[in-house]
Amino acid sequence: YHFSEQPLPNVAERPRFDVTANGAQPNDDQYDEAGIQAAVDERPELHSMGTTMTMAYIVWPRAFIVHVGDSRCYHYLNGKLRQVTRDQTMAQALVDEGALPADRLASSPFSHVLVSAIGGESATPVVTRLDIRDRNSVLLLCSDGLTAHASDDDILLHTDDGARVTLTCGPA
Repeated sequence: YHFSEQPLPNVAERPRFDVTANGAQPNDDQYDEAGIQAAVDERPELHSMGTTMTMAYIVWPRAFIVHVGDSRCYHYLNGKLRQVTRDQTMAQALVDEGALPADRLASSPFSHVLVSAIGGESATPVVTRLDIRDRNSVLLLCSDGLTAHASDDDILLHTDDGARVTLTCGPA
């Protein structure tokens, strides 16, 4: 998805990065798409692996949230926390279809089975436009490493505390 007036550069013209213990090295062909596929061909156990992504692209006064998988974006404003993204999991799909009660979503054995993932068989990015012109808006982007261990109420409690600190200690 691309929102700019400028065309994206050709994929071949973009720098590639090796994000290894040695640090990011531009133009390293080892980690391009063909290189990843070659690694999967050599190690079949990697075949079913994928990753999730949630990112915010800010063009004031809007945020464009790009989301794949079960990482999340929350919008905090005036003491209220709203989940902006929907988990792209089998359990959420079952809830959406009415086959699983919403109160059993978190305990479902399918709650971490992704139906969309980068590098997986299917990646379906969802782009959401969010108005953030209120300067008290806070965006929280997080992985399921947080949401698997903290409820939305816990996240609200700590986001509320953090927002107060930012508003108190931040620039006037």
